Amino acid sequence: MDIGVEGKWEGMDETKKMLDSLGTKFARSATRKALRAGAKIVQRALIAAAPVDSGTTKAAIKVRAGKRSRSKISVLCLISSLLFKRPFYAGFANYGHIWSRRIRLKTYAYTRTKERRGKKTVPIAGPGEKYIPGSHWLEQARDSSLQAVDEGVKTTLLEEINEYIKGQDTEDSD
Repeated sequence: MDIGVEGKWEGMDETKKMLDSLGTKFARSATRKALRAGAKIVQRALIAAAPVDSGTTKAAIKVRAGKRSRSKISVLCLISSLLFKRPFYAGFANYGHIWSRRIRLKTYAYTRTKERRGKKTVPIAGPGEKYIPGSHWLEQARDSSLQAVDEGVKTTLLEEINEYIKGQDTEDSD
């Protein structure tokens, strides 16, 4: 599930130029630390907003490094499926689902369609079934943390750059 968070702040182009001038190895390291700081902010927001039944969903929210590439750095905040021994239920709580006693007419199961209600497409519940709407806690937590993520990434990146420059100055003076 990709709920992509992308940000841009004033002075971002200058920061990119400064990172390029300081070297590729440092730029990757600083960017990875800044992205991880932003993902930690999203993680805290998701944990705070997660519905609590047994606490498994809160325990499953993790920050992990993304797939490695030479030209791309990624850090993911995801819900790990390793902690779920039963079917994953956080998606059902977020997006909604149809509750039933698993007794369905064979013909009905194959002809199920969706109807439009306002702007949302809602599954039609059959006989003996009930539609339970989702709470959309993932999107709400993401939207509430966007500004904090941008600030966290920006401050962490600038702190890393300043720390590197101070380290270079002390090496030059020795």
